[in-house]
Amino acid sequence: MADDPLTVKALEKIAAYEAEVTRLKIFVNEADKLNGLEPRFGDLSTATAVGPIAAARGGQKRWQAGEFFNKPLSTVVRQILLARAETAGGPAPASVDDIHDALTQGTFNFETSGVEAQKNSIRISLGKNSAAFVRLPNTDLFGLVEWYGKKPGKPGRKSSAEGEQTADTSGEAQDTSEPSEGDASQERDAA
Repeated sequence: MADDPLTVKALEKIAAYEAEVTRLKIFVNEADKLNGLEPRFGDLSTATAVGPIAAARGGQKRWQAGEFFNKPLSTVVRQILLARAETAGGPAPASVDDIHDALTQGTFNFETSGVEAQKNSIRISLGKNSAAFVRLPNTDLFGLVEWYGKKPGKPGRKSSAEGEQTADTSGEAQDTSEPSEGDASQERDAA
């Protein structure tokens, strides 16, 4: 039997209040430890503390089964990151583990089997899609380009937009292309 919307809303509020109480109890316990005291809330286990804390900090959202089924990876990862940012009130990069958990909840159709292979696939796909995603340096966190900007290119490398131009040491572009047949005939006519 499904609960009516009012009951669901009340249950969500209860869960949010419980998560906040747990978060505050953990804070007090940590303060007690720093002050050399015995933690006053011994009823907190690590397992119960991690879930609510993660939800309170990272803006964890529960995804519905089937929500990501047959959708492109970049589309759903963008959706996940935007939902995190909305909850956090600003940019909220996600680890590959967090992204994988969300994809699994939404029953994303991975092309590989095995959790580590799936996570590696996420890492590679997001890393290659530098137009949309940014990997934060020295981490396993990914965010959106619109939050952080594009990663600067490496000096001395040419992009396809630069054509046949390369940079010399003075920083000025030089044309390294061979003269075309039309250029050669113009030079003969000028002489």
